[in-house]
Amino acid sequence: MKAKVLVFDFDGTIVDSNQLKDRAYFELFPSSQKTKEIIGQYKGSRKTRYQIIREILIALKEAGEINFNDLEEEVRDRAKKFGEIVEKGVAESKGVPGAFEALKFFHDNNYSVYLLSGTPLEPLQKTVEKLMEAGKIPSFKDIYGRVDDKDEKLFKEEVIAEIMEREAVTEKQMVLVGDGKNERDAALEMGCVFIGVINESNNWKPNDAFAVITDLKDLKLLLNASVN
Repeated sequence: MKAKVLVFDFDGTIVDSNQLKDRAYFELFPSSQKTKEIIGQYKGSRKTRYQIIREILIALKEAGEINFNDLEEEVRDRAKKFGEIVEKGVAESKGVPGAFEALKFFHDNNYSVYLLSGTPLEPLQKTVEKLMEAGKIPSFKDIYGRVDDKDEKLFKEEVIAEIMEREAVTEKQMVLVGDGKNERDAALEMGCVFIGVINESNNWKPNDAFAVITDLKDLKLLLNASVN
């Protein structure tokens, strides 16, 4: 049966925002070797920006590299600046190869297209709005981002179940596209089709569990071939 519902991850799948985020943390704090060491530990982390910024602030204060009075106020202020840095970078992005074209094709051909990301919901929505305003991507049927510190894989499993019920589709009528372990494991555990986007952060190889692509323009042909 043909796929009816497509669910896309965001970071590393639509735009290469993982690298943008890694660089953005260095813009938030004074430059020093100790700062670089502490921030460097979070490269590729799947924690939320609030968790990471909080932990970096605590570590830098303990190391005598920074001082502040109210931790949570400091987290909020720096998270806001972090979001502005990333939003600007994403708006200027050319996107992951083929991603913008694929989103437009599936939107124009009346697929139900959702966005599901481990990024907190509010900054995710702002980032997507920037891309839409720039005319780079069409709208999604809905956008799901984390609203708390719930485990990312569990969060994605719950959303997958919610979308399946909402769309009244079976597992095999729903396809998840992403580049991360959490969405891959969540999709496969829920019985959905998963298509992996290969990049340097995962180095996935073709295998029996899921198909892989490097250019999302190939998604149309792959779906026609693999979803029946």
